[in-house]
Amino acid sequence: MAESRRSLRRRVLAAVLRSARRSLRHGRTKRAVHLLQLLEKAAPNVSAIYLLLAEAAIRYGAHEVAKEALDKLAASGSRKPHIAYRIALKQLEMGELSAAERTLRIAIEQFPDSWLIWRLLAALHLNQGRTKDAIRCVNRQIASSPTERVRLSGIDRLADCLENIGDRRKASTLYWRIIETVPEYALSYFRLVLCQPSLNSTSPLERILVRTIESGSVPELESRHMHYALGHLYDRAGRVTDAISHFHRANALRARVAGGLNVEAVRAEVDARIAGFDTNRIKTFRKYGCQDDFPIFVVGMPRSGTTLVEQILSSHSKVHGLGERRDILYAVKSLPRLLRSKLRYPWCASQLTPEVVKNLSMSIASDFRKSAGASPRVVTKRPEDCFELGLISILFGNARIIDCRRHPIDTCLSCYMQNFAEVPYATNLEHLAEVYRQIGRASCRERV
Repeated sequence: MAESRRSLRRRVLAAVLRSARRSLRHGRTKRAVHLLQLLEKAAPNVSAIYLLLAEAAIRYGAHEVAKEALDKLAASGSRKPHIAYRIALKQLEMGELSAAERTLRIAIEQFPDSWLIWRLLAALHLNQGRTKDAIRCVNRQIASSPTERVRLSGIDRLADCLENIGDRRKASTLYWRIIETVPEYALSYFRLVLCQPSLNSTSPLERILVRTIESGSVPELESRHMHYALGHLYDRAGRVTDAISHFHRANALRARVAGGLNVEAVRAEVDARIAGFDTNRIKTFRKYGCQDDFPIFVVGMPRSGTTLVEQILSSHSKVHGLGERRDILYAVKSLPRLLRSKLRYPWCASQLTPEVVKNLSMSIASDFRKSAGASPRVVTKRPEDCFELGLISILFGNARIIDCRRHPIDTCLSCYMQNFAEVPYATNLEHLAEVYRQIGRASCRERV
């Protein structure tokens, strides 16, 4: 009888978990969070529940719920390295760099030979600009690699680190070693071309690239990296027609991975931002936000100079660089829930309240201060925040906003030539032009 009850309980819990996953898959994030919180109470210390709860809460904008779920899971002392890896990955996604590093440090003590943990810790250090620490972690990843493919990915990351500290000669040597060992390792071709500006279509690399692509040994979608590499080689040699042909092929393949852009949806959202964050609303609500002037927001379209500006500012002794944080993105996701609105963002901006503005701005400011330590100013850079200048101007009325601009043709063409991982509109020139126009509308300084 007892075994029968346990079996029934397991089946019920599994059914609720499937329902939560289904709700999350179909965008019903509030329902997913509710179901998973019930599951957590009924079946505490189940890793899958906590991880899914964190994912659902992040999507819903309930970041305190996500943090609590991850903290509980981390405190449970998981004996599996991939669980620690996923906890830290979610913490990084939320911008909780200190929590992620703490999770990874504890995991390293438990699993000193886990290449997965060493790889993520290296990525964290790179994000923080701690390249020497990243190199140490990458070397441990390479030494712990269970397969040749994993070892090569570690060497690829090591080359990337060396390039970051200016040692292009060693980085190039490593990229060549990867290509000679596994000619099908497509990404290294692209990185080698960027690492060696002197390479062009007269280099032996061009013949290797063409021969490898024609051999059919590289999966079609992976070959996009090689087409980007060829595009840059031909561009440097002045073979413009050949270059653009390969950039077209590379972007067509990447579009199949990244998906497309709903242009009409972008226009509608910008219209809603302009209406929701008009001059009067900004003037009315900015007095409830954080009044300190310590934050600096660097925004602008990708390839407009945001990284360079952030690096210049963070090199100042009184400015702490926070890197590419997602605080404003999370504020955007959480607003409908905080306002108890049935409207999604940015349409819910018309329902702003002084209390929500105050609490949200102070929460972000507190996170900034924790990361900044004793520095009197912080600088954060996230290009996509150029759509959110109205919201930033309410939450941080005295903050400095640096809106980077570059000639539209230079900006859009540069985006089109880059092998971006997370800029889906960069695969289409018409979409790039439209996004450039909409960013100009969204960031109109007359309103802010």
